[in-house]
Amino acid sequence: MLGRTLANTAVALGLLAAGPVPALAQGGATIAAGTLTCHLTDSSNVILFSEDTFDCTYRSAGGEQTAYLGEISKLGVNLSFKDAQILKWAVLAPATFGGPGILEGGYVGASTEVSVGVGVGARVLVGGSRHQITLQPLSVSAQSGFGASVTLDSLKLTYLPS
Repeated sequence: MLGRTLANTAVALGLLAAGPVPALAQGGATIAAGTLTCHLTDSSNVILFSEDTFDCTYRSAGGEQTAYLGEISKLGVNLSFKDAQILKWAVLAPATFGGPGILEGGYVGASTEVSVGVGVGARVLVGGSRHQITLQPLSVSAQSGFGASVTLDSLKLTYLPS
């Protein structure tokens, strides 16, 4: 598992170094397709490497909801321990975006968080279907715990059909 996550992080570094956000770089129309909200269900941290698991819900601009399992792997300085966390992103995608399970896939990006009892954090991620989806924070994440982190993140979303 550690080897797979380190490989994902290497890919993340490559994509971040590649330049503009893919969904925006292709010159096509980009839309706000909906929102993705994730609630922390499990967390493990060994300072330089950590993993968090989330129950996620995507609500399209048309109001339809789909469920996802979210797994975030982080590489970098992470001196935090969280009791709870809620992440919320605006989903930006090509105008032709749609269909069940469309968010499924891998995303990469960077994040920063700080907590003393109640805390905040933010992360921007790019990936998904043909690396054309951007998850842009609607606001900083809400969390409770203690510590601080600056990390490269890899998010894997798995579609959970109802």
